[in-house]
Amino acid sequence: KNQDTDHNFDTDPILLQKLEGSWIGAQGTTLGADNGLGVAAALALLGDESRPLPPIEALFTVDEETGLNGAAKLDAEALGLTGSTMLNLDMEEWGDLFVGCAGGGDSTVTIPIQR
Repeated sequence: KNQDTDHNFDTDPILLQKLEGSWIGAQGTTLGADNGLGVAAALALLGDESRPLPPIEALFTVDEETGLNGAAKLDAEALGLTGSTMLNLDMEEWGDLFVGCAGGGDSTVTIPIQR
């Protein structure tokens, strides 16, 4: 949510607002729509009993857009996670799906420039 918004996700509804063109947004927070695809895909696989699948561990974290805060103190061992491969589903541009873009970091790069 935005810092200047008093919103309780446990009790308050997401208030929609019409944006430019046919776009819809939320007042004071995000819709969380980019995460919806990844969550839906993981839940679909977890609930699929139509064929045998390898073991799947699904981990959902929060507050990743502002610095991977949900994953920052994740203790995989304490949670009993044993997976060796991570698949991150996310989106940056409308119509594009990024698979395997997991990770993040901040860098400050200083390059001396001479004329």
